[in-house]
Amino acid sequence: MTRLLVENPLRYLKNNILISNKNDFWAYYRVNAENIADGNTRYEDEKKALFEHVINELKNQQEFHLMLIPENLDLRSRFIALSDDFAKDLDDIPEHFAVRQIEGLEDEMDVVTRPSFYIGVKLKSVDVAESAKELLKQRVNYTLRQIYDLLGYDVEIPAEEWENVDRIEEDVYFKLKPLDVERISEDETTYINRYPYIRGTRHDVQQESSLHDIANIANTKVDPQKTGFLGLKNVSDSSVVSMIAVDLFQPDMEYSHLFKIADKFKFPVELNIKAKFAEKKGALGLESKVEGLRKRFKIRAQESLEITDDEGNRSKVDRFLTKSARDELEAGSEFLDWIAVFTVAGRTEEGCKVRGDMVISYLNSRKITSFRPLYNQLDLFYKMLPSASILDYNKWYQNSTVEGFSENLFAVTNVLGNNTGWVIGRINMLSSSIDANEAIRSSKKLVLWNQLAANKNLKGSATASPHIAITGETGKGKSFLSKVLFFYMTLMNAKALYIDPKKEFRKWVSTFLDNPKLVEQYPDYAKLLNTYHYITLDADDPKNHGALDPIVFLTGSTAKTTATAMLREIIEREYTVETELAINKAVDKIIERRAAGEIVGLLDVVDLLATDKNKEISNLGHLFQSKIENTILSLGFSHGETNGVNLSNRVNILEITGLKLPNGKSDKMTEVNRQSICLMLPLGKFCEKFGSDNKDEFSVEFFDEAWIFSKSIAGQEILEDMKRVGRSYNNTLIYTTQSVNDISADEGGQFGQVFAFDSREERHLILKLLDIEDSEMNIKRLASAVQGQCFYRDIYGHVDMMTVDATFAELMITNQTVTANSSSRAEEQFR
Repeated sequence: MTRLLVENPLRYLKNNILISNKNDFWAYYRVNAENIADGNTRYEDEKKALFEHVINELKNQQEFHLMLIPENLDLRSRFIALSDDFAKDLDDIPEHFAVRQIEGLEDEMDVVTRPSFYIGVKLKSVDVAESAKELLKQRVNYTLRQIYDLLGYDVEIPAEEWENVDRIEEDVYFKLKPLDVERISEDETTYINRYPYIRGTRHDVQQESSLHDIANIANTKVDPQKTGFLGLKNVSDSSVVSMIAVDLFQPDMEYSHLFKIADKFKFPVELNIKAKFAEKKGALGLESKVEGLRKRFKIRAQESLEITDDEGNRSKVDRFLTKSARDELEAGSEFLDWIAVFTVAGRTEEGCKVRGDMVISYLNSRKITSFRPLYNQLDLFYKMLPSASILDYNKWYQNSTVEGFSENLFAVTNVLGNNTGWVIGRINMLSSSIDANEAIRSSKKLVLWNQLAANKNLKGSATASPHIAITGETGKGKSFLSKVLFFYMTLMNAKALYIDPKKEFRKWVSTFLDNPKLVEQYPDYAKLLNTYHYITLDADDPKNHGALDPIVFLTGSTAKTTATAMLREIIEREYTVETELAINKAVDKIIERRAAGEIVGLLDVVDLLATDKNKEISNLGHLFQSKIENTILSLGFSHGETNGVNLSNRVNILEITGLKLPNGKSDKMTEVNRQSICLMLPLGKFCEKFGSDNKDEFSVEFFDEAWIFSKSIAGQEILEDMKRVGRSYNNTLIYTTQSVNDISADEGGQFGQVFAFDSREERHLILKLLDIEDSEMNIKRLASAVQGQCFYRDIYGHVDMMTVDATFAELMITNQTVTANSSSRAEEQFR
């Protein structure tokens, strides 16, 4: 079988400049993609308008090239960079989970990618380095060109000629700046030229980028003998690729979004668009062609009317489009001739075909006709290479205005999360899903999370706040997400506290650890769970009395504010000025005695009130005593003899027996509800103290059912104090609440990240909070979200819907909150 070495159009490269075999100079730039979530049509339209303006500015340059390259995410390198922050007391357990996560994703997707966008522009000007072109023609004669092809002959261009090229390139760069472009390095320039020859193969990006020799760039055998496919084979690996040409669009091209389509598939899909500005004048110009078509279509319409009395829909459309084109030309609009080619790759021809068929099928569903050319694969391969011109090519051309061309939505993506970190989910790629598993299987877009990087003034970060809010109705997945985040935080070099008012955490963990088969199957996970330190506060145990007494573990004004707030929370009533004064004086006196070394606490404040000479104040004191005695309130009221809770361990779960919080949607409260709210106040101050103990130590508090703080003014103030600890103390508060209302008035944006699960009555408020377009489409996305799906706003301000992905089976087993029974399984079976 004959194998061909494809002719590489590249003859020379320097920095981001290419010189082709036609002696054309091209400049290439990386385009930093704008992150726009599905459904935000307003931002998409703004991006299209900006792109249209920039492309119109390039009309003197004649040709340009748009590229989407699926960039290898290289999770291994990212985890190596992350590993310095792994927990030091867990030996190799974090590394074990990192390797498992990487291998699991590679088994599923082969290569994990993200899109990279590039634009190349041919540098054309009346005074473009003509002598440099002449120099190339003289030096590279037939014999030398053969040597050049084989050995990478290096052409030297005089410095004064490069100055002229640089001046033109600087002008192009200035015109492209609104698209947020960067000149690429010589390494990156090398890689985007090498990539077409190694697509679909396993390769080292850094190694391939470092070999600038021209001969090395095309050092791949390309087999064009496979009908509809090309075989690529280099020294270390091989693959099969297929080029898919776009043939026909809808007339107006509205929402064609080719680049967004290429980024949609779970497997890597490349997209190249080569475009040139259409000639409008002259015998072969667009104006002449349009006028000729107009006359032809008019005659055809007249003939149809004479025969059938009906012009026909096709004729009407043709005449409408011709008239539109003529109107655009008269208005001075620029037109483009362009070719769009998708490229897929696989390990085998069969695998490549399946992927190509999926692309063709999806394009067809969007009313975009495309096909896999059987005998022109090599032509398209060559024409889509960087620096290859399409001026002499006449196949699969599209013609449109620059405005219509902008509908391809170049350099827009939906990346979510950190650049390094643990995988906590996938961006939703389906409009609706049966369940979370289906959504995960359909998406390649990983959501990485690394909270240790959240408050470090990262470039591009949209927030200085390290705090996280998790909102949504019961049963949507808040607790599951919270446990997933906690699991990953315990693998990192951070001190963690999980406040568990419902006592659920230990029960979930025990379900796993009490099963010998599971412990044997997942030994590293079992070791990790056994490092968790549980603190149970039980009012029936005298040793716990006063563990949350604010006068014991707080001092000064903070102790006073918390103590008085707790007393007011016990009894729902209006206090007279005299009563208020009595309470404040009693609290001040006990705090002073505590500061002087006496063993006293909040219960001593109540005793002082009970012995007051004023009957009203005395009765109030006795009422307090009756409310506290033999109830869970004894955890917060003591005579100061308890030292408080010891949280010296790195990972702590604090649970409270007997706590019964009110329903978040009801204002009616029982006696026990009020007592529980009362204890949440010192618990909040306890979290604040935990987070501010050591500035040099990263700490994180997970506060489940934190919505309770919104129930009182004192609670709201305590929450604000907890949030203020934040950046200066390397502290994060992860706040779980039932209503987005609890954070919608968050002054100063102290919640840098938000996970918003659906809440039927708050959908418009959720979209407003996250700055998502309040449209019927986005309301529907929220309404159709299955359990485990939420909108996420990351530290960069990116927002999109994601599905929580635990990745590890053992994590799913531990945190399964709903157990299937026979009836539920039967219901699913016959749905």
